Amino acid sequence: MSLDMWLNRKIYVGANFNFNDVEGEISIIKAGEKLNIDFDKVVYVIERAGEWNGADAIHAWFVSNVQDDIDNCADYYVSGWQLKELYELCEDVLDKYDPEYAHDKLPVEIPGENPYDRWYFESLLDTMRIIEKIMLVDPNLEGEYTYTSSW
Repeated sequence: MSLDMWLNRKIYVGANFNFNDVEGEISIIKAGEKLNIDFDKVVYVIERAGEWNGADAIHAWFVSNVQDDIDNCADYYVSGWQLKELYELCEDVLDKYDPEYAHDKLPVEIPGENPYDRWYFESLLDTMRIIEKIMLVDPNLEGEYTYTSSW
């Protein structure tokens, strides 16, 4: 069993209202078949902003700070300030690069032989990269984000 985690970005398009003056088209082929999507009815687009596999400490942070300690694989709203907080925490732990400090600041919930190994610190770096990419398209982190996971 593996922990998969996703951060999604929901973007309001509002093509369903003429006064929004939205133009575009959607052309998607899935399994060789064209999907019939009427652009004039598109309200939102949801895109994958980031994904992790087995980043237990990051998942534990989302459960504690976003999901009110409920670990149920549902979608949870993530605010821009929460993403900034997570970024700064990852940066802080990476700057120290010390397992004891990491255990205090961003603990692993599923212990292993050495839970604060290279893979742990790599997951923090991956998290920072995900948030940096988000900030390239949404500098003020004003978008609608959701986090979900699956075991």
